[in-house]
Amino acid sequence: MSGTAVVLGDVMLDVRANLSGDRFDEAIAGESVAAGQIAVTAAGSGPNLARALGRHFDSVVLLGAVGQDPAARLLVDLLDKEPFASVITETEGRSGTALVLRDAAGPDAPHGQRIVVADRAANDELATADVTRRFDLIREADLACVDGYGLLHEPRRGATRNFMALARDAGTEVFCDLVPHDLHHYATVDQCRQWLADATIVGTSALTLACLFERPMPEKDDDGAMAGLAELASAVLGVRTLLVRYGYGHCSRSLAYRQDHGALWCEPTAYPDQPADQVAAYGDTLTADELHRLVGAGV
Repeated sequence: MSGTAVVLGDVMLDVRANLSGDRFDEAIAGESVAAGQIAVTAAGSGPNLARALGRHFDSVVLLGAVGQDPAARLLVDLLDKEPFASVITETEGRSGTALVLRDAAGPDAPHGQRIVVADRAANDELATADVTRRFDLIREADLACVDGYGLLHEPRRGATRNFMALARDAGTEVFCDLVPHDLHHYATVDQCRQWLADATIVGTSALTLACLFERPMPEKDDDGAMAGLAELASAVLGVRTLLVRYGYGHCSRSLAYRQDHGALWCEPTAYPDQPADQVAAYGDTLTADELHRLVGAGV
């Protein structure tokens, strides 16, 4: 679709390693050095979603932060090679870094298991004033995107809520990805309702909602129960449109719910059929497709 999307999200230097043949327990029990493939990329919630939205929008702008370290220079160089534009704020200290380790596939885990160690560092230091300076970019966008990681701690929480408020004041659609799965350890339902006051579309997982509302997790193939959970979340959180993922990997099924309509769709995704080396950031690809489906069609 034509138009502009602006994303406020974490900028992380991802160091990813895929074990060639071992499971975690086998690698730990064996030698101290395991064979695998290692890649270094610019990732995080910001670049991952901006990259995915580029398939649907004429222009995508990423707002983020890096520190004052060698990783910052590498991140800026990597971002300059992306098809989206990046407007990066430099803060003191370290840049965000994530170590991602995925083991080999097994009978119960066709994509293997994953361990992530994330140091958000500079991402949490982005301040309200840093966002306000970008008001022209936010005002001109057709879609503004944030995620729940930016709501967990100050000063980033203030910057994220300011971003959402500026976008809504300009009449822009505002999407918030309500992550992580253990959000209930950081926030109450009332706090989430306040944080989402300016969001017009919210994405999340059934697991996140079940934990937040202290409800039993519906069976992974029970679409009716998932729709009921979405209806509850939409009403309690005051969200008009809700995107819920569930099933295998919390990504194999997609449900869209709207307050004045009910379920807009409830269907499988392509996730289970993705090769193990292609599942990184699949959730952002799914999100971009869902947002294009909603915003592009004016739903």
